[in-house]
Amino acid sequence: MNANIIFIITLLLCMHGHALAMHENSNRDKLLFFAAEHGRLVSLKAVIVLGVNVNAQENTKDGDTALMIAASEGHKRCVAFLLKQPGIKVDQCNKTGSQALDFAVELGYKQCAALIRQALKKPSI
Repeated sequence: MNANIIFIITLLLCMHGHALAMHENSNRDKLLFFAAEHGRLVSLKAVIVLGVNVNAQENTKDGDTALMIAASEGHKRCVAFLLKQPGIKVDQCNKTGSQALDFAVELGYKQCAALIRQALKKPSI
């Protein structure tokens, strides 16, 4: 099933208090990561409204967060939105020790890197 369709169904179920959708954190996490990877800001906002943990790590070998994923794809608007979320861990490391800033810098996404630096209050690299 298309990820957009799954997202819409999950969102509708959650809006109507469906217990299964409300308690399936792994599904909401997957939607968070999908939205971050594909630059889907509206979807990202909707999943966060549903109460997903913005610092959740993907269940992969690297364990990236939504912020790391958005930064590695150069999705400036998603990065900016995630950085405004209460409790966001800007300097969180994945399983390999990399942070969102590392991805943005290494992949040449200067605007994303600048946003993350500002959030970290770090000088330019």
